[in-house]
Amino acid sequence: MTTHQQTPDAWLDSISQAIQQHRTFPPMPANLTMAQAYPLQQQLTKKISGQSGIAGIKAGLTADAVKQYFGLDAPVIGSLYENGRLNPDCQVESIPGLMLECEIGVIIGDNKKPLALVPVIEIVFLKYAEPSDLTAANIVAANVGADRFICGEPRPWDQSSEPTEIVLKKDGETVCQASTHDSLGGPKQGSSWMIQEAHDRQFDVTEGMLLILGTCGPAVSADKGKYIASYGTLGNITFTVF
Repeated sequence: MTTHQQTPDAWLDSISQAIQQHRTFPPMPANLTMAQAYPLQQQLTKKISGQSGIAGIKAGLTADAVKQYFGLDAPVIGSLYENGRLNPDCQVESIPGLMLECEIGVIIGDNKKPLALVPVIEIVFLKYAEPSDLTAANIVAANVGADRFICGEPRPWDQSSEPTEIVLKKDGETVCQASTHDSLGGPKQGSSWMIQEAHDRQFDVTEGMLLILGTCGPAVSADKGKYIASYGTLGNITFTVF
């Protein structure tokens, strides 16, 4: 693999620093393939997660229109950093390029079986140096925009659960309205697909891990304000962007 002026190790150092400091990414490797992107992602996540390790796995590029745009037959996956886990009522600094995504999460029990459902707000950051760098393989290499995530209270797993409406409000105004079944067909179908995809891509799935199943509704710019995400019977997540 060759990059625009950088060796692979230098590029990994540069992009890991850019992600953690929320700066524009260095130019991406030229003509990167998906087969090359996933091993790069694994090296990147080890650099960023450090001793804290990986909290779980995220799905990305799940919407049909997005897959079509990038020429994909299936979504992609990335890793969630344990050191990126936030609690409700947290405060998040508004940074150019930072986005908020309403998601539904599944906590994995033993034998890779779903144990609980959990509301999740994912905080995503992707800021490429050049428009031409925005490719599916480059998104995978940059760990699918993983930054931080806010988890609500877990609820016992119910595989027959009905779609639940999600409403995200900023300062009382609705900025996103969606359903927990908007991505990957809902928790049952989505978690099954993710566990199989993780196996195929050689990701470890262990007891207690969190799977988040992709964006429900549109991503929202992380503008300053007080937010509340309502997930109906699954509870609420409140946080502030300052």
